[in-house]
Amino acid sequence: MRFFSLVKKELIHNFRDKKAMFLMTIFPILLILILGMALSGTFSSSIMPSKIKVAYIGDSDKEIYKSFKEFTKEKTLNIEFEEIKDEETTKEMVSDGRYDGLIKFTDDDTIELFKNNIRELNGNLLKTVIQTFTDKSNVVNAVIKVNPSSVEDIINKPMPDNVKINEVKGSTKPTSRDYYAVTMFTMIILYSTNIGAFGVLGENLRKTYERIMASTVTPIEYLCSKVLGAFLITSFQVSIVYLFSRYVLNTNWGDRPYFILLISASLIFMAVSLGIGLSIGIKNPIVMSAGLNMTIPLFVFLAGGYIPLTIFNNKILNMVSNISPLKWTNDAIFRLIYNNDLSIVPIAIAVNLIIGLIFLSMPLIAFNRRDVV
Repeated sequence: MRFFSLVKKELIHNFRDKKAMFLMTIFPILLILILGMALSGTFSSSIMPSKIKVAYIGDSDKEIYKSFKEFTKEKTLNIEFEEIKDEETTKEMVSDGRYDGLIKFTDDDTIELFKNNIRELNGNLLKTVIQTFTDKSNVVNAVIKVNPSSVEDIINKPMPDNVKINEVKGSTKPTSRDYYAVTMFTMIILYSTNIGAFGVLGENLRKTYERIMASTVTPIEYLCSKVLGAFLITSFQVSIVYLFSRYVLNTNWGDRPYFILLISASLIFMAVSLGIGLSIGIKNPIVMSAGLNMTIPLFVFLAGGYIPLTIFNNKILNMVSNISPLKWTNDAIFRLIYNNDLSIVPIAIAVNLIIGLIFLSMPLIAFNRRDVV
């Protein structure tokens, strides 16, 4: 009963803060509308997969290499192939984004594909095209053994529609409003770090912490009430953003809301725990506010929250972006919505939970001291 009384106190206190409620609900909706309209042109050109540029190298006397050269002439591919001689230099050009990939034919007829992570969609399309070529080559080799006269018909058969790049483009392009609905949603969750941090620091300012701990409330109950209270209030706030963007603005959130819920819940836990953990070491509210207001926008930027990082075409920036926990969450949600890809959903959830548990352990470790907060 004591625990739920503390949770109720947290909820009432946060609901009474009208400024915070506005910033956590109406403000992100306004940002979705403003950024969605203002940056629609820049955004659409940055997320559309550009024409794929691929280099290839191998022994020109090999039959598989000759077959591939014929394969590159297929007009429906809409891929720019270029035969090269210098493998190492080309790998560097792949690394910095001047090529989307390098296809190497080895002496044992193995096909090696080197690709970068700058334009990930182009790399995935390239893998599909290479798989199509190898499948076609395997069919040709099998037919030669059975009915050699049919080989020419198979070789001249056009590419199947499911590997045409112009079709893949149309099915994987979010609008600017779709994009910012997701990024503003996750951004506002990260700002709930303030709820966790000032939920603890506020007790010091109001001189209520000592009175609470002088009662029969245990430190564990106190900590858990802070986490649950901040979690519930944040969940309520971001639910408004989600429901409004989905059903009023008609943005695309995919057809797997339960996975969106799991990812979002893990991010809320991480943000709230981060704030509570930081409040143990940073007891000055002004310093806390300044620190969060500097670091949160940085993490949002690195996660592509304000503008997609693909427009910068910068390998170093793409590598640095991995330090932002928000990046993993955004990637997981976008892949889930537009590619039906669940591969990094567990990674995103694990990253959020691990970070949250690390920062939540800080007050637990400090419980043997009198000045926990």
